[in-house]
Amino acid sequence: TPRHVVLVLTEREARLFDGAGDTLLPPFGGPFPLIDRTPRRHTRTGGGPAKGGDQDRRAEAFLRTVDRALGTYLSVHPAPLVLVGASRTLARFTRTSSNLARLAGTVQGSHARTPLPTLARLIRPVIEDYLHSREAEALTLLDKRSRAGAVATGMPAVWLAARAERPEMLAVEEGLFYPARVSRDGDLITPADDLEHPDVIDDAVDEVIETVLRRGGWVALVQNGALSASDRIALTLRPR
Repeated sequence: TPRHVVLVLTEREARLFDGAGDTLLPPFGGPFPLIDRTPRRHTRTGGGPAKGGDQDRRAEAFLRTVDRALGTYLSVHPAPLVLVGASRTLARFTRTSSNLARLAGTVQGSHARTPLPTLARLIRPVIEDYLHSREAEALTLLDKRSRAGAVATGMPAVWLAARAERPEMLAVEEGLFYPARVSRDGDLITPADDLEHPDVIDDAVDEVIETVLRRGGWVALVQNGALSASDRIALTLRPR
């Protein structure tokens, strides 16, 4: 599961996490968690919190604040986004958010206090579905960029281009596994079959996915055989 960002929402609280594999961790520094500490107004009879328009406006103002903070974070740490929250809160947020270009999906329900390992298990299928859903779009883009000569194919070329060029989209067959050794400068890799050796990284596919996402590209998993002419992995480059 590649790196992703998870935003857990209620109408009065927002928590942000960085996800990698099955691990969720809060980001270092920054404004999150955000909590709306505005005192709740009560009815004149003292019968509980005020309802209606005033409460709705407060909730929407808070969610706009959350969206601004989310945008700042994603501008520095771009990644697919998963939203978690009650359906009503998610609907409010998605109506006005300007940071949904890489929305991977949602997990509905009250999960503000769900243990992080449990939350990670709920999110994993969302990320996997998101990556698979982009296969057709990825193959179309790959064909277009191939005609312009802006594609790297095969793991060694993709590895170098992801670091040295401007990565746009990485397409990789879901069954590709590539243990490798990395050169001292980090630019070159060679396949390895002695997986237990300390100089061998377990899977260069995971590493190149992370590089592409960190540098603002996007990733699509495709069916085995879809990239047979590209040695099972291909990277398109942004037009200059």
